[in-house]
Amino acid sequence: MMKTNAMILLMVLLLFSGTVTARNEKDIDTDVLKDLHGRLNLSPEALALQAALQNGQPGEFFLNRDVLKNHNTQYTIELKTPAVTNQKGTGRCWLYAGLNAIRPKVAERLGLDDFEFSTGYYFFYDKLEKANAFLERILDTASHPIRDYRVQALLRSPCDDGGFWQNAADLVAKYGAVPIQAMPEVAACDNSSPMNRILALTLRQGAYELRQMAEKKEKSKKLAEHKRRILDRVYRILALHLGEPVQSFPFRYKLKKDQQDGDKGDKKDKAPVWTEYKTYTPQEFAQEFVQEDMGEYVMFANWPGRPYGTFYAVEYSSNLYSGTPLCFVNLPMEEIKSMILASLKAGEPVNFSADVGKMLDRDRGLMHPEMYRYNEAYGVDLSMDKKRDSVLCNINSTHAMVFTGVDLMGENPLKWKVENSWGTKNGDKGFYAMYDGWMDLYVVRVVLHKQFVSKTVLDLFKTKPVLIPFTEPEQ
Repeated sequence: MMKTNAMILLMVLLLFSGTVTARNEKDIDTDVLKDLHGRLNLSPEALALQAALQNGQPGEFFLNRDVLKNHNTQYTIELKTPAVTNQKGTGRCWLYAGLNAIRPKVAERLGLDDFEFSTGYYFFYDKLEKANAFLERILDTASHPIRDYRVQALLRSPCDDGGFWQNAADLVAKYGAVPIQAMPEVAACDNSSPMNRILALTLRQGAYELRQMAEKKEKSKKLAEHKRRILDRVYRILALHLGEPVQSFPFRYKLKKDQQDGDKGDKKDKAPVWTEYKTYTPQEFAQEFVQEDMGEYVMFANWPGRPYGTFYAVEYSSNLYSGTPLCFVNLPMEEIKSMILASLKAGEPVNFSADVGKMLDRDRGLMHPEMYRYNEAYGVDLSMDKKRDSVLCNINSTHAMVFTGVDLMGENPLKWKVENSWGTKNGDKGFYAMYDGWMDLYVVRVVLHKQFVSKTVLDLFKTKPVLIPFTEPEQ
């Protein structure tokens, strides 16, 4: 018996030893390392760069100062906008961009120089709707094993801050609108991470409970009742962090001169007149002052890796379970650009999203395709190709903003004025300058009013969309 055990132990040791010492030509071995070391051969200039990089952050080291020559903040067309907003430590850019695109008209209608929506109000309902949609999708996939890639994809991000223009439009349609004074920002609006961690934990546990019940073949009524109990937990967490959404609020605004009583000749000399305070519900406020029908806007994308002239929709992308998904018609950038230009000329801001982290000087508020000399510095070709790099996930949609102006050379855009939602400390008091070449590379989605879109293109939105699975990259 002892001899048998000894033989087994010897065989295991030999097998283990062979596994460790066996050389695979696909692995990195000492010869490969020696060859890599021999080929490096850093020049004196490269050694100086090495020292600089090891002693500080790259930022200014690679800055192409030629980009700064002749740069200015002048624009041929420049729309009047309220003060720049600040999303702070949250991922609500899509919500700010969606509201900021309609905010100038609301401010004008109210006779105010500045007006801001309560994004905290929408934040509450966005989280609640996302929680409900997540739980319903967990039930939709209950027949799949818990390690199935679709279930795991849902569990990875049950209730994050991200979203799209369609999500904002659905929230306004369902929940109305609230000025920031009626529901001011709170700590969770400055930094949503603590709240999000508790929500994710709660929802994943709830998902497990629902799947256990589904596995036991519980009736749909029982599943629906338990989902409601999970939503009770979510509502409590949201109420603790954000406060319950306001149900009604007092509001007044300034009358425009042509709305004031008196002779026409006297109106130009009159001081602004405030209306009496009136109590509004969010739905009443939206109906009276937020007159833009967000259903009159459509989204376009520029993903050269997908066929142009095609209508797409992304699965599981709506924050409301039965809401509007992320959907767009894919077009060449030149076609999209001409519609943006027409919109700005008509005084209409344009909501868009882009891969904002690329070739961005955040302090100066500059977006330029040659902002940094990476190629020269690293001695590696890092030039971008949108068709190739979007498919490789090197170019993604990471941030939403608003076009509020354009600088033209003749009829050709030189640069675009961008309203961001990162506060006023960076750029030109919070506005950024996007050079036209940067737009071509990194702008990926644009929202436009239907009046600037041809009938031929609008008809594409009536076709059956090509579904992009939520587990697949959009681009």
